[in-house]
Amino acid sequence: MSSRIGERWARGAWAALLACGVAGCAPTQTISLALEPTPVEVYVDGRRLAGGAPESVELRADRSHIVMIKRQGYRSQQVALRSTRTEDGYRLLPGRVNVALRPATGRGRSVEIELDDEGAGAEPGAADASSEER
Repeated sequence: MSSRIGERWARGAWAALLACGVAGCAPTQTISLALEPTPVEVYVDGRRLAGGAPESVELRADRSHIVMIKRQGYRSQQVALRSTRTEDGYRLLPGRVNVALRPATGRGRSVEIELDDEGAGAEPGAADASSEER
């Protein structure tokens, strides 16, 4: 009976090695995310992640990534995660992303300006002088 278990294990191990060889087993790393305010839109390498503000994301460690954080009415912010080769394999740095979005100021607001034709063509200060005489 133990030989059957050993055979199954060996077949499973070979299947896993074959799958890694064909599909490419890439090392992954979990990156912690601390994002404010919530909810936000999170993009990794241009692809939007589901959910409003995930606490972490698992990414391939053998390549660098760009994390973009967006929320309407706030300035978007992006963080570059750099892949670094170590003795133990690959590692993404930084391993934790902390982003506090700041409100966008001066964006999307309009200013109304009214021009008064009174005094048009007069020399600068002429209107002020006449109003002082009264």
